[in-house]
Order: sequence, then C-alpha cells, then structure tokens
Amino acid sequence: MVGIADIAGSLEGVVPMATTRALRLWMQVSLDGFVAGPGGEFDWPTYEKELHTFAVEQAGDVGAMLYGRKVYEGMAAYWPDPTRYPGATELDLRYSEIWKRVPKYVFAT
Repeated sequence: MVGIADIAGSLEGVVPMATTRALRLWMQVSLDGFVAGPGGEFDWPTYEKELHTFAVEQAGDVGAMLYGRKVYEGMAAYWPDPTRYPGATELDLRYSEIWKRVPKYVFAT
C-alpha cells in the first residue's frame, strides 16, 4: 500500500508542466432548461449590447475555447469574418479577433 508520504516524497523536485487555469462556462439556456428548440434549432438567443460587451470582455483573456460539434460549426461559419453579414457590429469585430487567435477544441461523438 502506498501512503501520502510516499507519494509526496516521490514528487520532490518535480516541476509542474502547466499552470491550472479557470474554466468559464458560457451557455444560453432558456428559463425552462432548454438549450435548443423542439427541432434542434438554436435561433432563440438574443444579445443586447450590454450582454455582448460582457461576452467580449470575458473572452478577452481565455486560453482556449471548447465546443460541441454543432456549436463549433455555427461559430466557424460566422466568426472568421462577421463583416460578410449585414448588421455586424464593432463588438462582433472585437470578438472575431479574439475568436481567430484562440485555440479551439471540439468535442463530438
């Protein structure tokens, strides 16, 4: 049997390879707990300027972004160049710059 003292002694001089970072969860969920419509659509979330500003500020210092496949596909269609779409705002352009520079990881089954 290995005890805590044995493990602690074997870790002496070991330098951690990475610093642990905080994980932020950003998700749109309806008041009744749904993340998609009955047919799987995701057309109901709205972003007013205050929420959009907060999202851009929160994303500014992230080290990576984690996505499910469907959300990633939607993000990858829009964020590389939001100026292709009517109504793109200055906040869209700021978020786009963040989105393009940050590594992305996609989880899918």
